[in-house]
Amino acid sequence: MELLGRSHKLVIWFTVLLTLLSIILLAFYEYTHGDVLSLTDQGTVTVTGDVPHIISINIKPESRIPPTGNDQLSLVVEIRSPGSVIPITSINTIANATGDASLGTIPASALPPGIYDVAIKGLSHLRKVYPNENFDGPVIKNYTLSLPQLPAGDANPTEDNYVNSLDISYITLHVYGNDIRADLTRDGIINSLDYAALLRNLSSYGDN
Repeated sequence: MELLGRSHKLVIWFTVLLTLLSIILLAFYEYTHGDVLSLTDQGTVTVTGDVPHIISINIKPESRIPPTGNDQLSLVVEIRSPGSVIPITSINTIANATGDASLGTIPASALPPGIYDVAIKGLSHLRKVYPNENFDGPVIKNYTLSLPQLPAGDANPTEDNYVNSLDISYITLHVYGNDIRADLTRDGIINSLDYAALLRNLSSYGDN
């Protein structure tokens, strides 16, 4: 009877050990196959791509001869927080004959949808700030910034955003030539028409 009792205990212990071993092996299998559950829920993270703004603008330089189809201009475009003079981003671009210019692709992480000021400084032109533009993207969008026109006259390479005697001297230095900075009217020659365009804005400052 004693021998039978010991045999019965061995069978019970063997069964327990076999069960534990089975549980361990099953847990190991599930772990290696990524199906094991932790004590806390495993959250699912959805990654949304950074959809960019694709922005273009339309501008109009003043005093062009002829007045239409003659709006080519090198530009520095700054996008700013409303009322700020510090750019969030600054883009060099060129407007074509109809005044259209692309600002390229701007990540939404760099420019969240919202209200911004757009400051534009054109070659030989004073800076203009177009306030409170609604960049409600991220979308493809064109902004018409042709009014007011970009004032002509800041011809001197110092680009001090001020029309003064330095600009008159620069135009005089290139009179009857075809220097692109001095040719404010973009009619191919520097003459009295360019002086007239400059004098219209003499002593004027551009926007900050």
